[in-house]
Amino acid sequence: MNFPTPLRLLLLRISPPCDEITLLASKAHDTRLTLRERLRLHFHFILCSTCRRFNIQLHALHAAVHETFAGEEEPLLAQTALPQAARERIQTAITTAMDKAA
Repeated sequence: MNFPTPLRLLLLRISPPCDEITLLASKAHDTRLTLRERLRLHFHFILCSTCRRFNIQLHALHAAVHETFAGEEEPLLAQTALPQAARERIQTAITTAMDKAA
């Protein structure tokens, strides 16, 4: 079993907390991180195998989603839109309810 050394424990104490790192790792897939954010992220990954593993899993999930929807011409939301008849029924029900309330 690999026990942490006193130096490693000290470094983990001054490192950003894991919950902050998971947010940064997620943010890194959507936008470009600042230099400071990237350094904090990589420094923590050196020390924390759990966050490193989370980042690997997050990367795999991100890649799988992109691979799944890469050939899609329409956004997923457009594919699941309500039919026009259903939209009209909903609009009629809303209008009727608003007229009764007034």
